[in-house]
Amino acid sequence: MKSELKKLIYSRAIAGSFALAVTFFIWFNNFEKRIIERYYTIPCCFYNDAPSAGEMIKIVHAPDSVILCLRATRKTFRELQEDQLVVHINSAELVAGKQIVVLNEENIFLPAAVKLVEWKPTELLIVAQKTDNLIKN
Repeated sequence: MKSELKKLIYSRAIAGSFALAVTFFIWFNNFEKRIIERYYTIPCCFYNDAPSAGEMIKIVHAPDSVILCLRATRKTFRELQEDQLVVHINSAELVAGKQIVVLNEENIFLPAAVKLVEWKPTELLIVAQKTDNLIKN
């Protein structure tokens, strides 16, 4: 009986099954913690349209979207709300004419657990013009 039990314990089938079970347990335990990268296409949004010195600036041409590469855990990506990812550009800093706005991490509000790896394009060509509308107090 003892020799048969030893043969069963040391058999390849049992050892392979045990190794498979341990591997599955480790994989399942670390699946949510694994860090991955995902690409998102997010829209550009302009804010702070208040005129300075009575001048209104109208955006004539600007990119519609930017492609982001983000790095986080699977769990964080599942909890991330994609519709809240937006590139924010301050309109008050724009002047009339063509200008290039260099994007940085401050333009994109991300949770602390999400890291910004890269974005394309890194520079946005924006064309703005003055309008004749004045705000009256």
